[in-house]
Amino acid sequence: MEKSVLRTTEIEKNVGLNIDPIGFLFKYDGRIFRAINNSKKAEVLFLFNSGAITELNEANLIPYTKISDIQLEGHDLVLEHKKIDVVTYSTEWSFELLKEAARLIIQVNKVLFKYDYETKDAHSHNVVFDKCIPKYVDIGSFQKRKNRKYWECKDEFFRTFLFPLKIWSSGNSQFARKSISDVADYLYRYEYRLYKYPVFRLVPIKFVRSFSYYLEVLRNLSKFDLDKIFIVRRPEFKRRILKFIHKVSLLGFLPRNSINLNRLTNKIERIKRPRLITKWGEYHSNVNKDELFQEGGRFDLIIKLLKEYNIIEVLEIGGNHGLLSFELSKFIDKVICTDYDEVAVDIMFLNARSINANITPVLLDIIHPVYLSTHFAEKLKPLLRFKSQTTLVLAVTHHLILGQKVPIDQMFQIIISYTKEYSFIEFMPNGIDKSLVPTWYTIDWFRENFEKYFELILETPSVQDGNRILFFGKIKTTDRNS
Repeated sequence: MEKSVLRTTEIEKNVGLNIDPIGFLFKYDGRIFRAINNSKKAEVLFLFNSGAITELNEANLIPYTKISDIQLEGHDLVLEHKKIDVVTYSTEWSFELLKEAARLIIQVNKVLFKYDYETKDAHSHNVVFDKCIPKYVDIGSFQKRKNRKYWECKDEFFRTFLFPLKIWSSGNSQFARKSISDVADYLYRYEYRLYKYPVFRLVPIKFVRSFSYYLEVLRNLSKFDLDKIFIVRRPEFKRRILKFIHKVSLLGFLPRNSINLNRLTNKIERIKRPRLITKWGEYHSNVNKDELFQEGGRFDLIIKLLKEYNIIEVLEIGGNHGLLSFELSKFIDKVICTDYDEVAVDIMFLNARSINANITPVLLDIIHPVYLSTHFAEKLKPLLRFKSQTTLVLAVTHHLILGQKVPIDQMFQIIISYTKEYSFIEFMPNGIDKSLVPTWYTIDWFRENFEKYFELILETPSVQDGNRILFFGKIKTTDRNS
């Protein structure tokens, strides 16, 4: 049976970066494909015929990948990848998510090493989470090993994962998260040395930088054509020295340059989550779970409404450990649970991973989201990837309005940007910790603003003491189309 041949005018190209010499990704009929350049066809087929792709598929390390039943004009071979519906990026990972991504990179290479292959990249943009399971998404990064003693992207792995994890483990999560936000500007070794060893700050920075730079070059000589390296003074003599060092390195004698993936795994496992005490990290540990879900309870009411309105997508904003999201995932396929507290998200992820829960954990501050520093960041905004049929914003608005001083119109506009159809939003009439509230902070004021954006379906106290008023509404048509 002949394969159907697509024209390039029929596909949506440029899904992602698409700068890979092996081929490019494209979307067609809601599915994800990779067109393989004909010059790379034999190499990719080897990965299938050798069993490498089968092993990666069976180990759940990549999105399930197969040779497609379609062709694209100019390309004899097309692969199809299982589509991951909700994609998170490194700026939205907590410590434990980043650590899990590091484990994945090592596991993928353990498989590839068996077939004399390796990944040429170890940056975080090649990892996405399918719910709680990390997947390596760039088959175009698989290449033949140049030397069995080395892994070409070992330095990149250190810069992308090892250094940020160590910095995060020391308690500096802001610096760690910033260091993984830009794929083109991960931490250099000299920067990490300056951070970890303050004594280096006593040495002129140009010497620290030069030392680190030349050491990395020496450790990665196999990446360069030694006959073409531009050398200003005494080039032939210096090339002979480089070639000698290269031969020594091929024997595995250059210190700390050889690769042992088991040892690297142990190094990652020894890095522990920082013992931080955050405002909301243990919040769900101290609530009465039975009371929340009992008949007529706060969460019971929401669950009944979700079922009544046949909701199939939910984004919970400020979900903490994800107690409600865990329950929703039992009957809703797409559940995204976000929180801006890194400890809460760590606990949420570890709990979800332990039972393989059908939720996507996200470290996200909807008021001040952290974007990837890339030229295509506009296409990757959280509100585009996480926008769902229904948003849940429970016991959050009083903190935004009274605590963070977010204007109510701005708050609703942000919630609207993540909402396709319905929203559940709680109003807390007693404010924060029952402290004195401004005279304008009333339920009538909140209702009036709510109805600017939503058609009010239900307004009801969700707890007996009346300190939580649940507003359930449908987004107005003008806002839905904006």
